[in-house]
Amino acid sequence: IPEMMVSVGETPWHMQGLVLPEDTVLTPADAYTMGGLDYKIVKKSLLDGDTYTPIEGRWLLKREVTDALQDKIIGNKPQIVSDRYEIIQNYEMVELVDELGLPVTTAGTMFNSSMAWMLLDLGESIAFKGTEEATNRFLLVATHHGTGNFVVYVVTVRVVCQNTYDLATQMGDLRWSIRHSSSAKDRLIEAKVGLERAYRAMDDMDQQIMELLHKDFRDSQFEELVNTIQPKVEAKMGPHKVTGDWVQLNT
Repeated sequence: IPEMMVSVGETPWHMQGLVLPEDTVLTPADAYTMGGLDYKIVKKSLLDGDTYTPIEGRWLLKREVTDALQDKIIGNKPQIVSDRYEIIQNYEMVELVDELGLPVTTAGTMFNSSMAWMLLDLGESIAFKGTEEATNRFLLVATHHGTGNFVVYVVTVRVVCQNTYDLATQMGDLRWSIRHSSSAKDRLIEAKVGLERAYRAMDDMDQQIMELLHKDFRDSQFEELVNTIQPKVEAKMGPHKVTGDWVQLNT
């Protein structure tokens, strides 16, 4: 169950989080604050248990708390990383998708702040209206531990809890997976450009499908189209190597 989340137009089955009216247009920036994603991850020195001196090359990930004297450990156990670990903050989700102008469906955090997500609605496909594939969404996931990446999926499942998150990531189409390394910032820029192109391409594909649905095909044209997708294969006949019977050799 999420620690905090925001949902538009639909109350999660576990009744957790802030539910907004269905006609609300929730921007990524608003979802960032209303969904509880507005916290910062920091690296703190990992101390030797005997000498209480910092261990070189090892850091402890914590959630920075601005209204208290101490930071908060994230996850169910201490998240220890190396010098090479580059933190990708939650606000970078906003920077990644803000210019797309897409509304957010849900956003929130789970696993003691060690994972944050944002789900953006791409709108209902005209071509596939009334089917499970009608509504595609971008699912952005920021993990804050040494074994997870910053990931972008294309999904149809509405994420409101761990069960729906697991289902969405298992069924979704993985677009980008960015490791917490020195190249993370460059990869985020690449992902931003790629997301914009993917969104435009989905719109173009939808329009082309609609044009095809309203276009008359002659039988010969349809057969040519089918053969383009799956080339026609003719069977070859010949004598069997052992029996000598006339058989189909291959297809």
